[in-house]
Amino acid sequence: MTEFAPMVLVVDDDEAFRRSMTLLLTACGFAVRSFACGEDLLAACDGEARGCLVIDVHLPGLDGFRTIEQLRARGSTLPALLMTGRPDESMREQAAAGGLPDVLEKPLPGHVLVQAIRTVLDLG
Repeated sequence: MTEFAPMVLVVDDDEAFRRSMTLLLTACGFAVRSFACGEDLLAACDGEARGCLVIDVHLPGLDGFRTIEQLRARGSTLPALLMTGRPDESMREQAAAGGLPDVLEKPLPGHVLVQAIRTVLDLG
C-alpha cells in the first residue's frame, strides 16, 4: 500500500518565509505548495483541494480571511490555520466566528506550526 504525504498549502507574501516553511514542512513529511498571495492560491486550487491551508492574515489583495471565505464559497472544507506578526483580539474573534483555530503569532517555532497542522489534520 502506498502512503501519501499530507498536503500543506502555504500562503505568505514573504518569499524567505515561504521557502523556510517549505523546507521545514517537507522535512517533517508533508507535501507543500506555496503561494505569494490569496489570488494565486485561488487560481491554482478548486473546491476539492485536500490537506491543510496555512495562510498569513495580512496579504496584498485578498487577506487571509477573505481568501478562506472565497475557498468556502467554492465548497472547500480545507482546514485552515491563520498566522500573523500582529495578532489582535478582533482578529482572534473573527477566526473563532469562522470556526478557525486561534491565530498563530509569527515568528513561531517550527514545532508549534507542525503540531498545529497535525492537530487540524487529525494526525495526532
